[in-house]
Amino acid sequence: MRSSDARPAVDAVGALAAARVETGWIVPGPAQLVLGGTNLQPIDDKPLEVDLLDERGTDARVGVRLDHVRFAVWIARSRLMGVLAREQHISASPTSEVALDGLSVALRSGAHVHRLSRKDGYTKVRYIGALEVEGWVPDEALRERGAAGRSSAVGRGFQRTPTVVPLGGMIRADRTVHARVLATAHYTTFVDNVDSLADGWLRVAYSDNDVTLRGYYQQRSAPGATHPAKEPELGAAVVANLTVPNGTCLYAVEEPVGFVMGDQPAAVEPSRVGWFTVTLDTPWGAVAFEARGPTETTLETCGAP
Repeated sequence: MRSSDARPAVDAVGALAAARVETGWIVPGPAQLVLGGTNLQPIDDKPLEVDLLDERGTDARVGVRLDHVRFAVWIARSRLMGVLAREQHISASPTSEVALDGLSVALRSGAHVHRLSRKDGYTKVRYIGALEVEGWVPDEALRERGAAGRSSAVGRGFQRTPTVVPLGGMIRADRTVHARVLATAHYTTFVDNVDSLADGWLRVAYSDNDVTLRGYYQQRSAPGATHPAKEPELGAAVVANLTVPNGTCLYAVEEPVGFVMGDQPAAVEPSRVGWFTVTLDTPWGAVAFEARGPTETTLETCGAP
């Protein structure tokens, strides 16, 4: 995305009504329906798949597609995750080489990662799926968009004896507890046992839609640290008093920002002549959108496919 304050604003409703071709990912953070509007606070930090619509300076506008509503928000561009543009081996440092014996970890094209830092043309990233992987990739291996419709990380059929790696289990590049950690189990995960070795070490392999790995795991080793998702905050639940129809147009400061998907229960209250608030659950908790119409049962519609 390139910044240009002079260009016209993107039609968020039209973009969200169209079929998604490319997708991005964000770590939810403080957001606004319109720049300068009321701040929205996320209820958790689970990565969210979004449309990348626009940017202004350090802010990005993203489209959120939920089963019951689609809408656009502005967030800090620093909340955008990286997307692997190609399959890429993960290095221990910007200058280190991948092991020549094949004991390494790679992220596949389309995997989305947290960007941690940058140095000398490389970005340090953290991937979190069945396994956590942390290390360095060339800057050119990352982009902000990936193909829409890509399956999330799922395991595959086992080629050899399945072995359980519990939460925090560390898979290393060599048979020593001082060797580089290639990956850590984010939750209890099955891997392939390629070979059983001395002192409780196993040579293991793992592959899913995001990760490929070959390394060593010692069953009696102490677990390592992981990065669990923040527990969702429990806010006030939306108490619905009406069912709003499919396509109900949602506004913020009289700017259309989204629409309802299907007939949905919502909290609807009059705000001023010809306008109402429509409150719906979102990743930012209960959000009060504006809606327009002669009465609360005849609200304007737009956008919904």
